[in-house]
Amino acid sequence: MQNGIRALTGIPVFTYFVHDIVNEEQLEATYKLLESADYQRYVIGVSTDSKTIQEDNACGVKVDYDYSVLSVFKMEDRSGRYHKMLLMRDPKLDTEYKGPWNKDDENWD
Repeated sequence: MQNGIRALTGIPVFTYFVHDIVNEEQLEATYKLLESADYQRYVIGVSTDSKTIQEDNACGVKVDYDYSVLSVFKMEDRSGRYHKMLLMRDPKLDTEYKGPWNKDDENWD
């Protein structure tokens, strides 16, 4: 993904590896980094890697696949709890997220 973005736009590209995140503090720092990048209107993409994921998971996330991130935001549920969200798009339109907060999930009611 990074080579394609760099080749098409000429903008700098930064790579971060999620499997390097080992605690809540690092997870929060990564989310804040994504939030800041989204606020500054950076191009954001995420990729899965067959070295860390061996098969498509139950949520519908594919192995060796790229997704574009359309938005990074927090959302409050009915009980007042906030959830950190990424709105992602499958550029090939051949996968559909099936985990919590999917388009048909009851959390949206």
